[in-house]
Amino acid sequence: MPVDIDLHDLDGGVEVTFAMVDATTLPQVGAVPKTVSLNAIRMSQGRDGW
Repeated sequence: MPVDIDLHDLDGGVEVTFAMVDATTLPQVGAVPKTVSLNAIRMSQGRDGW
């Protein structure tokens, strides 16, 4: 679970760092995913923002 983000300007882009909470301290509610895939994740700027 992200709890904070840090953004840094880079030449032609942005570097994003996410501060995460220790997931073992959170209660499991509902269907708990067994894996997470980062395949094809993309963030891009559009007319209405990010």
